[in-house]
Amino acid sequence: TMVALLANLTVVPAATAQSRYINDVSIKKKAFRGFYNVNSLWFQGAEGFFNVDYFDANNRALFGLTLYEAGPEFRLDRLVDIPAARWRNDAWELDQGTVKTFTATGEILARDLEPGEFTVDITLDELLANRRGPSEFSLAELREQIKLMRARGLNTDGFVVDMYVKAGWPVSGLVMVLLGIPLSLRGRPRGAVARNLGVGLAVGFAYWVTM
Repeated sequence: TMVALLANLTVVPAATAQSRYINDVSIKKKAFRGFYNVNSLWFQGAEGFFNVDYFDANNRALFGLTLYEAGPEFRLDRLVDIPAARWRNDAWELDQGTVKTFTATGEILARDLEPGEFTVDITLDELLANRRGPSEFSLAELREQIKLMRARGLNTDGFVVDMYVKAGWPVSGLVMVLLGIPLSLRGRPRGAVARNLGVGLAVGFAYWVTM
């Protein structure tokens, strides 16, 4: 049990991430844009560099989008801030955003974002495909993710569940053995073995379904 626990917390996350990379890039020949955490996503688009504060996969939404658009000399020309974007009808629907333009004289000109002026050129499927799953985080990384999300006032329920599952899964085999011992030690009248076996299978099935 201890060996399984240590492997699950150290070896498994790195091995899972590497196997996923090999499957997606080497075998399926997909373009690799990096694996994303749920918060502080960075990716490059046609218009510049995007940052997303939080990706809510369950609600198919992005929160705190910022576009950094730089010129040929890598001087920041424009900054676009959008509170949220939601995936509907195969496209991102954007909340009202603001645009800040930086002039050569150092002025900052602010205005509202015009409809259709800004697009997010990454799809929901791409985000989901590159999102790091719980098995790709170590226990320490999960704790750090939860800490960062709580500091930003974000819901952490899913990650808290993932953290406890990661810590508890390696000992699940021991739990099943401890549940099975009392059933096997019960009396042995005719039919008791079959009955005990049935009860044991039912308990085991209920456990795995619950997990």
